[in-house]
Amino acid sequence: MAKEGVPLLIALFFFLVATVVAYYFYPHFLLVGFGGLVFILLVFTAVFFREPHPGPVNVPENVLVSPCDGEVVAVNKILYNDFVGLDAFVIRIYIPLLAPHIIRVPTSARIKFIDLRRGEFFPFRNKKALFENECLSVGFMNASEDKCIVRQIAGPFTKRLSCRRMIGDFLRAGEVYGMIFFGSMVEVYLPRYCAPFVKKGMTVKGGQTVIARFK
Repeated sequence: MAKEGVPLLIALFFFLVATVVAYYFYPHFLLVGFGGLVFILLVFTAVFFREPHPGPVNVPENVLVSPCDGEVVAVNKILYNDFVGLDAFVIRIYIPLLAPHIIRVPTSARIKFIDLRRGEFFPFRNKKALFENECLSVGFMNASEDKCIVRQIAGPFTKRLSCRRMIGDFLRAGEVYGMIFFGSMVEVYLPRYCAPFVKKGMTVKGGQTVIARFK
């Protein structure tokens, strides 16, 4: 389980036990309903904060794996990015509500920057969401000086974007470094010489699906 969910899981378990004890001494249908609600929230929390396949994975240095579970909604070229340069690629992956929301490093690399931009929480059907929503960008550079950015974008129900590591830390491909909460979007920015291996509509698995390769 992702450590971000442990405090909430403990609190819900405490409420569930307290409700069972209260019902033992004071049987009432309201306690049954409350206990059922707490149990549902407990199960949902355990599912949402699960952390399958903690990684890292053994892949060549020039291979990039998906940073999250979800569906590829776009593979586009962009004119310029401050970190990866001219004629870059961006791969956008939507994370469904019930998918694991942990974020992994796509390739074995060192963190070069971490940038949290405060913003709005528009739904993704709104065109402003990609440009104005709160986001957390982490830039990586591998031993061959290939660069990429993983950008977490908050959705309408997201109030927290997390990064567990610090600038200068070295992570191996597939290693978990952060989490995004309750149905959100992740973008991967790649240099122009990178070859994307995915297309719109594909389902990807974090730390498993190869999404691109540095040429």
